[in-house]
Amino acid sequence: MTLFRYGEDDRELRAFIRANFVTGKSDVSRVRINRNNFISIYLKWLVEVKPTISVDWDKAKANGILDADFYLADILSEHNVTLREKLFVLLRQDYYELDRRVDDMGLFDSKRAEFTDRRKAHKRFWNRYDRPPRREYWDNIVLRRDKLVPQDVRERKGSFFTPRQWVELSQDYLAAELGEDWQDEYTVWDCAAGTGNLLAGLTNRYNVWASTLDEQDVRVMNDLIASGGLNLLDGHVFQFDFLNDPFTKLPQPLQDIINDPEKRKKLVIYINPPYAEASNARTIAGTGENRSMLAKETNVYKKYQNVYGTATRELFAQFFIRIYHEIQGSTLAEFSKLKILQASNFCDFRKNFRAKLGRCFIVPASTFDNVNGAFPIGFFIWHLDINEVFRRTAIDVYDSNGNGEGHKNIYSYDGDGLIIEWLRQFYDKKGKSIGFLRMVGTDIQNYRGVFISNQLSDNDIKKAPIYIRD
Repeated sequence: MTLFRYGEDDRELRAFIRANFVTGKSDVSRVRINRNNFISIYLKWLVEVKPTISVDWDKAKANGILDADFYLADILSEHNVTLREKLFVLLRQDYYELDRRVDDMGLFDSKRAEFTDRRKAHKRFWNRYDRPPRREYWDNIVLRRDKLVPQDVRERKGSFFTPRQWVELSQDYLAAELGEDWQDEYTVWDCAAGTGNLLAGLTNRYNVWASTLDEQDVRVMNDLIASGGLNLLDGHVFQFDFLNDPFTKLPQPLQDIINDPEKRKKLVIYINPPYAEASNARTIAGTGENRSMLAKETNVYKKYQNVYGTATRELFAQFFIRIYHEIQGSTLAEFSKLKILQASNFCDFRKNFRAKLGRCFIVPASTFDNVNGAFPIGFFIWHLDINEVFRRTAIDVYDSNGNGEGHKNIYSYDGDGLIIEWLRQFYDKKGKSIGFLRMVGTDIQNYRGVFISNQLSDNDIKKAPIYIRD
């Protein structure tokens, strides 16, 4: 029996009627899952199926176990058995199996999650859909697991899918910077790999390593390797908490490179790290909470906060700081916001992060699926073996379609006066001014904070020259 909820499943119901209410048709056709509808089906699955799985989801999420992996186990199954054995969660007809591993005694161990209703809701839900999807969609759906991951988890753990056009462009820039044979001459390590899409297009799998915070992402990459969707070696993919774990936990070949000054010169750290920060646009607007604990809980923060100041509140900066100090002489190729180059709260960062900036480009942040806001994201190649303070660069600019739009000059302005300081000398608290030009920040990230207001903020009054306040 196939049931639809009137008013909520209208699209599926219409598709069902069109496919089945046909003269001469005797069998029933269900809605086929594909790479375009698997997200909308997931949202319905959250309402109907997830509550019937015997999991404390708050505790599970705190331990890195997400409902998205249960959903993947469902859609990539046939006769209620998951077809991709390397996924983190597997459907085993009437229960889920997860966290499979060999214990300290050398015995196979795993956890299981049952259904609370004898799988009634699960059976009723999946009677509407034809699963698994066509075989050519499997890798794409697994690779886009990030679309199913909650926003707060994506920001904290770096589940940001780098669009393929920018992956290809960044690798073109690396070839131009390091030479056409760079993939054979250099070792590449993505220490914030997620599901590994940044490494797509690299050809020498023997020289490529990928680590990620979550074991689930390791399983996804192993699954993609097995299917031919990712050109890596299973042994080169591993779980590693870059902001907390010691390098002694790394595979020995990587330790050998990091511990050898000459080998480090041929190491490229190639990353699109997490962008979580102590505050964001929601905090500034008063609609969200300050999230400083995200960054302050890491070992990197505790070790370098006194040197790098407020920059350590941002997780992506913590990646760069550890790489700069603890993998000296390597090459850092990274995607990040432009505040690393020009934000005033990154002044201490630029004083201490002394490296030569090579080729770089910027693109609209809106081209990244999980990033909101109309600001640029850049790709930068840093030579960490050259001591140089960043002052300015002419950065290549591309539109959302990948078309070049010339260059833009970017300056740090460290040591120079800022326009906000100049403006404050004209502030008149006594009411003679008819308006004030407000600036929340002086970097390109805060363009939305530039506007005209008819009154000063408390912070403006606090920071205005003393003779104005009097």
